[in-house]
Amino acid sequence: MIKKNKKKVKEKTTTKTAKRPVKKVIQKLPNKTEPRLNIIKPTLRTTPVVGIGASAGGLETIQALIKNLPDNTGLGFVIIQHLSEEYPSLAEQIYANSTSMKVHIGKDGMEVEPNQIYFNPHDADLILKNGFLKLVPRLDSTSKGLHLPINQFFKSLALERKNQSIGIILSGTGADGVEGMKALRLAGGITITQDPATALYSAMPQATLDQIDVDFVLPAEKMGNELANIFHRVVKNKSLSASEKIQIKPLNEK
Repeated sequence: MIKKNKKKVKEKTTTKTAKRPVKKVIQKLPNKTEPRLNIIKPTLRTTPVVGIGASAGGLETIQALIKNLPDNTGLGFVIIQHLSEEYPSLAEQIYANSTSMKVHIGKDGMEVEPNQIYFNPHDADLILKNGFLKLVPRLDSTSKGLHLPINQFFKSLALERKNQSIGIILSGTGADGVEGMKALRLAGGITITQDPATALYSAMPQATLDQIDVDFVLPAEKMGNELANIFHRVVKNKSLSASEKIQIKPLNEK
């Protein structure tokens, strides 16, 4: 009887010790019913950003620029237009056929991704804040101030991206963008304006040229192919000082 009991004890012990590692293995297996954890993507806040300002005559000019813009420059593009508050922006539909890059209407919390294009909405202004696009209220047209969305975005771009920024002024009336381009220059960014002789409305490009010694003056259709070259030659070349940068010959000159 004693021997039988010993056998039973041994059997129980053997069974218990055999089950333990099995239990551990089962506990390590993932539960297929549980949702998978979201993978946090790396930050895009270091993406170089190109700010583009346009007003009257901007539609055709923007199309000419982005139509000749390679889709692998590594730059993010934010285009600020003067829009009516009454009509929603149709930028996604209008410009999607001019480029293979994704076209967005800017929204709160968006990060500017490389090789993508963002437009301002009709009912708010866009700025960069802490690495993200942020919507801010438009200045009331009945107030004493002027609605200057290009200046507003360019100034935020200068603060956020500094020498990782490019500012471009295209066709338009008035002088919106001049103060923003000054801020970009002070921050070490690149300033480019459309050749006024090629603009449907030359006031904005000319106002910029009158007040700023911009880095490059180019027709809109030539800007696309030149942008990546300009960025790599000027911004990424750490050995160039600000004064030397201004002396670099524009790529459209022979």
